[in-house]
Amino acid sequence: MSDNEPKAGFAGWWMVGVLMLFYILSVFDRNIIYQLVEPIQQETGFSDFQMSMITGPAFAVTFGLFGIPLGRMADRMDRRKLVFGGVAVWSVSAMLTAFSKSFPLMIGSRIGVGMGEAALAPSAYTLIADKFPRRQLTTALSVYAMSSKIAVMPPTCASTPEPRVTAGITSARRRAIRALVASSWGD
Repeated sequence: MSDNEPKAGFAGWWMVGVLMLFYILSVFDRNIIYQLVEPIQQETGFSDFQMSMITGPAFAVTFGLFGIPLGRMADRMDRRKLVFGGVAVWSVSAMLTAFSKSFPLMIGSRIGVGMGEAALAPSAYTLIADKFPRRQLTTALSVYAMSSKIAVMPPTCASTPEPRVTAGITSARRRAIRALVASSWGD
C-alpha cells in the first residue's frame, strides 16, 4: 500500500480486533498450565521433571521450530486459513491437555498447542501489513502486540494471596492505569 491510500477503516480494525482475541486466547492457553502445576501433579503423580518438560520444552521448542515453516506457509497460502487452522489445532490440543492422564499424551497435547500457536504471529503480522497503509501500520501492529499484555492482566491481578495486600496492589494498579490512560489521551 502506498502512503496516499485511504485509512484501513472499520474492516481493518475489526480484523485487528479478531486477531487480538486469538492472541489473547493463545496466551491463556499457553500459560494456564503454569497455574495448574500442583493440581496436575496431585491428580496424575507426575514428577517435577515431567512437569518441567510439559511446561517448558514441549511447548517452547515446538513453538520455536514451527514458527519458521509456518511463516513460510503464510507467504504462500491464504493466511486467514492458516490462522484458523492454527486456532483449531491449539484449541483441540488444549482440550486434550485438560483430559490427559498420561505423560506421553500430555506432552503430545502441549506439542500440539505449540504447533497451533506458532501459526498465529507470522500470519497476523502479514495480514495487518496487507490491510493497513504505511502511516497506520505501526499503530495497528502495536495494538495487536498489546494483546499479550492484556492476556496476562487477569491472572496477575488475581494471584495475590492476602486480601489486605490485594487491596493495596489493586488500588495501586488502578492509579497506574488511570495515569497511563490520562497521559495517553492527553494533548
